[in-house]
Amino acid sequence: MMPKRNDVKAKTDLLWLHDPFRVEQTEFLVRGLLEPQGLAVLYGESGTGKSTLAVDLAFAIATGNPWRGCATSQGLVLHVAGEGSRGLRMRQAAYCLQYQIPRTAPYAVMPKAIALGADAELELVDCIAQASVDMRVSPRLVIVDTLARCMAGDENSGQDMGAFIKACDYIRECTGAAVLVIHHAGKDVARGARGHSSLRAAADTELLVEGWGNPRTLKVTKQRDIELIEPMVFDLEPVKLAVDETGTNVTACVVKHSDARPAPSKPSGKQQATLLAELERRYQAGEVAWTDSELRTIGRDLDMHKASARSASLGLHSAGYLVPSVGGSTLKYAPTGPQG
Repeated sequence: MMPKRNDVKAKTDLLWLHDPFRVEQTEFLVRGLLEPQGLAVLYGESGTGKSTLAVDLAFAIATGNPWRGCATSQGLVLHVAGEGSRGLRMRQAAYCLQYQIPRTAPYAVMPKAIALGADAELELVDCIAQASVDMRVSPRLVIVDTLARCMAGDENSGQDMGAFIKACDYIRECTGAAVLVIHHAGKDVARGARGHSSLRAAADTELLVEGWGNPRTLKVTKQRDIELIEPMVFDLEPVKLAVDETGTNVTACVVKHSDARPAPSKPSGKQQATLLAELERRYQAGEVAWTDSELRTIGRDLDMHKASARSASLGLHSAGYLVPSVGGSTLKYAPTGPQG
């Protein structure tokens, strides 16, 4: 039974087939990398440069300058400094000094952790609205740094992670900005970011940072609506900010991009190496692509447990040995082409 008009609490605007829509019109925050009003996750192990890379993206968007040659959509950036504002402010100072960025760029810091999923998103949205009015520029990006410091509840709980995702959705819907969540990798990096898998399912973009020393690599491990791009190489370069009372240089790092091709990571562990050797054998025999299901089956044929076969497959994807292709995944670093 249809509800009476007076019983309808809210109106939903439907998009009809006959409504105007331009397929050729492409919107972006960072072309080829981040979508406007999207949910992105930037993750990696501690010490890989995640936060510095986020600052690098933030400055490109706040100034409207290209990022690695990719056009950006200029606007307000708000960075939630859940792990403390001092280090973040030092990185900002290093960028302004190294790249002569004016301090009038609309890049603001919230110098405290907030509990997203426990109504802190209401305060954050009000703060963004006021900052937008003050700077007379539309919000483009909200950085949550990090999930562990800015989430109410247990990141391994599906219910708590669902509340966090809902809070991020609220921020995106109310402000029109994209949300970039900085997060830590799990114990097995091949399995993705730490915590409940619903975060990866909800993300439009997932980015993995690897390397404790230079050069470091940024890999796009998921895109919902745009094509995956090749891994990118960067270094962290220290910038001298001052000299303290002991005569020691005070420094902070900035990102220095590189056009070098990333070297393939070595297979991690015996099972990844075993699976890779078998795939290389099959590739040379004429098999050029495998679905996820086929990869797991091959792993089980090699006497791997189901979970181990999946982990080995994910690890080879993360290391860049397996890449998306027609029919599933194929080997990027095959020693020779298919034979026979």
